Amino acid sequence: MPFADPVTSVAIMHDEPFILLGCASGSVQVVSMMDSSGNSAVGSAPVHTLELQPFQVDVEEMKGQGAVTCLTTRSHAGRHRMLVLHQATGVTIWDLRYECPVVLARNETAEELAGLTGAKATCACWVGGQGICFALGYSTGDICVWGLPGPLQQGVPMNRPVEAVLLGKMRVTPEGELAEAVQQLTFIPGCATECPNNLLVLGGQVIEMPPALTILPLDCLSGDGTDQEATGATRFQPHSIPWFGAVQGWALVPPEASINEFDDPTAIMVLTEGGQLMVHDLNTFQPVPLSLPLQELQAITHCCMCASATEGGPGGGLQAATKLHSVTLERLRAVKGQLPGLTSAAGTASKWRWVFSGGGRPPPRHAPPGSSDLYFTGDEDGRVRVWDATGSVPGLLATVPFDSGGPGVRLRPVSSFQVTDSKSQPPVSPCDQWLLSIHLPPFGRAPAALHWAVQGEWSLSQR
Repeated sequence: MPFADPVTSVAIMHDEPFILLGCASGSVQVVSMMDSSGNSAVGSAPVHTLELQPFQVDVEEMKGQGAVTCLTTRSHAGRHRMLVLHQATGVTIWDLRYECPVVLARNETAEELAGLTGAKATCACWVGGQGICFALGYSTGDICVWGLPGPLQQGVPMNRPVEAVLLGKMRVTPEGELAEAVQQLTFIPGCATECPNNLLVLGGQVIEMPPALTILPLDCLSGDGTDQEATGATRFQPHSIPWFGAVQGWALVPPEASINEFDDPTAIMVLTEGGQLMVHDLNTFQPVPLSLPLQELQAITHCCMCASATEGGPGGGLQAATKLHSVTLERLRAVKGQLPGLTSAAGTASKWRWVFSGGGRPPPRHAPPGSSDLYFTGDEDGRVRVWDATGSVPGLLATVPFDSGGPGVRLRPVSSFQVTDSKSQPPVSPCDQWLLSIHLPPFGRAPAALHWAVQGEWSLSQR
């Protein structure tokens, strides 16, 4: 979806089919998520397209200046608020119900109340789930926590926006030391520090050191700028997340089977440069490396997406979703684990394997024709692998072939392959309609065809 005004920040409204887009002009645009019928995609309905709405929140209405560098929303007890951080001025809390600004947290206010000379807000996040408290990171390495005045906490806006109340400030580095800017903030509701509220901070480290993640308990807050850690006034100490490379992103891991957004997280999953995933257990603070099945394999040399046939045709037969082949995803799943060569996340600690399960989309009443649910990859080890592409994480279904042809035999890397209709190939099993034929030229001295039957029978023929 092209925009004349470049998008600089995105926020999804919880329980609403809308996406808010912060723009370089400082304005906020609204996009609706639409399903395949052209209606709003509510609940678990899949999103088919996005539709730009004609209304927006102008930068002048929000009393801001500069591009939107951070945008987030919070809904609680009928109050729907949007936190907008403008690059040049600071934060505006916008009431989405009354369509007006209610609270301002300007850069000059931080300089006046917290003594942050020349500081500019660089990032922001809500603190708690009620939308009455938020944290701002600054270019000086400081973090200030702000609250809404009492009347606004009840959800009724004033005649004009009021200044936020400074609740306290904190730092990753000791007070008085030069520090890098705070790059990102995330609220953590409770963890192993026994403090009910924490901030996960990226940046704010000593000058010329690489950005790292630090957990700061909000018990460390100081309203007068005093370092409580130095005075022994706090029971909770900051904790540095071990550094395994440049941080590219992270996510809070909820308890297994949790469906509540505000459940206390059990771990932090960190993506580092090079694609390495590390899970940091918040109970033990021990890092555990995780590898996706795709990451454990050799380099992919060729790949394609295919649609499987669907069950439920006349007389219980097959309805071919494509002319490529007639293998069903359901039957591939049924034989998973029964064939040799199926791999799993063996290097992943069993406690965290559920993180990669990926779930799965609910089966549609009528499978859309041509939907791609099988992913084929040709690899450097000479094998073609078949993946279930319906979940958030591709699940390995089968490997073709599952061995290398005998002791000491190495297969050449796959240069290309095709998935073809089984009826165009000679049958190699009694149930030839379940045959999946994959061609891998070149193989040895001449091109070959690898025939794979869902029952697990194999045939290799020179062509």
